Amino acid sequence: MTEAQKWSRPAAGREPAAAALLSWLADPQTPRLCVVTGSAGCVWRRVRGDIRPPWPGPARALSSGRGHLAGKLVVADHQGTVRLLDEANATPSGRLPEPVAGVRAVAAVPEGDVLILDAEGRLHTRRSPAAPRATGLAALLEDGPTPLDRLVEAARRQLDGSARALACTEDLLAVGDATGRVHVVSETEGEPGPLTARLHEGEVAAVAALRLEMPDDAPGIPLVYSGGYDGTVRAWGPGAEPLATPVRSRPCPVTALAAASADAGPVLAVAWADGLVEHETLEEGGQVRTFWSGAPVHSLALTGAGHLLIGTDETLACLALA
Repeated sequence: MTEAQKWSRPAAGREPAAAALLSWLADPQTPRLCVVTGSAGCVWRRVRGDIRPPWPGPARALSSGRGHLAGKLVVADHQGTVRLLDEANATPSGRLPEPVAGVRAVAAVPEGDVLILDAEGRLHTRRSPAAPRATGLAALLEDGPTPLDRLVEAARRQLDGSARALACTEDLLAVGDATGRVHVVSETEGEPGPLTARLHEGEVAAVAALRLEMPDDAPGIPLVYSGGYDGTVRAWGPGAEPLATPVRSRPCPVTALAAASADAGPVLAVAWADGLVEHETLEEGGQVRTFWSGAPVHSLALTGAGHLLIGTDETLACLALA
């Protein structure tokens, strides 16, 4: 069994260890209390109509910030405005220039840039106005395509507007398309080359990517999760065959995914079209927690502190998982 297969095994036969009924996500009139149910606690919650801090708008896409955006949340609304929020309490920290109409997904990259996928399947790159910029000789030496530019251009050539889902991790970009295929573009010594696997029947709804940490500072192993409208979540270690058995499977479409490396091992969060959200620690015997949102969940994110973000049209909530 490879390291990637170890962390991508199906969860059949394991029952959720804790459950929280989060119907307050769907009801803006519910009192703004910090609710703790089972092993999950509400760190903060923002709802439509909030003034201090202001409601950031429908959370159609989410990402946890990296690089100079570490400690920030990237939140895209229904009008394509991409805002930055403080991860600790959701206070505003600015916004990215040039809204993108019909945002499907956002992904913060390690350098602090943000990739945006629009409704037409096109990729856009945005940089925070507060990001550090090279000056003088350094600016002249760096005047050329960055590694991110090369990855994005390679993905554009491969997909040509058919992208439906987006995720990235160090030196790797994963994109799902309308035919059920997932394409991974990684930085190589030459031009970035795509790897492709068909993982779903029908359109890919969401993808998530991480690198499995290895001992002795060895290079991390990339692992991609994808969720489809066919009601399955699948795992794939690029360069190997995809796992034949779904990691998760239900009779309704996936709406959002998030994955991250944690002290206890990889963590996967899945949102389904009926409002169910699952959070699983993928270590041997890892715990599965289930949450009922009470409303369609458009977006998920996992923070560096291990918190789970759940985004709907009416709310954005941050949960601490014990």
